[in-house]
Amino acid sequence: MRRGVVVTGSGRSGTSMVAGLFAAHGVFFGNTKPADDNNPRGYFEHPAIPRPKSRAKGWPRTWLNTLKREGWDGVAPWGIKHITTRWRWFRKLDPAVVVVTMRPEAEILASLRRTGWKLHPERVVRRFRKRLVRIKREARCPVIMVSTPALVGGDYRQVRKAFAALGVPFDPAIAEAWIDPSVWGRKTAGGK
Repeated sequence: MRRGVVVTGSGRSGTSMVAGLFAAHGVFFGNTKPADDNNPRGYFEHPAIPRPKSRAKGWPRTWLNTLKREGWDGVAPWGIKHITTRWRWFRKLDPAVVVVTMRPEAEILASLRRTGWKLHPERVVRRFRKRLVRIKREARCPVIMVSTPALVGGDYRQVRKAFAALGVPFDPAIAEAWIDPSVWGRKTAGGK
């Protein structure tokens, strides 16, 4: 199962942008949550990902079988994305690389408030910091931190390392077409 990428991070840190960038390069994420006003290009979160405290039997085999039913050929790299609350499930997939999106905490907090997250924004950020330590300790593959503001600014150095670890050629033209600063880096009253 090593031919896969886990994209994770705090809520509102750019996980959807980074997952979409992998998808634009042919990584298979399956039938994921569609776009809405908060993520106008889609979420790239699969509904078959178990809830944090559930007892999903047969995971990860059942999830990979779901991807096959949705068109995955079993050869192309797979991708999975969600915030760090799903790390318990993601680590069982034995990915080739874990990508953790990073964004200044003030921007994350502003975006969480603007989009109406149910949990208290400061709690979300605190939990992310705690889980990040766990991810770095438990991952059996490279964990690559990607600054999403740098990515929006055209600095692809960090994300190139993740593509190399996955074995997928990175195409700057695809990145420039996908990472539209008016969508991903827009500055609104609350930030994005």
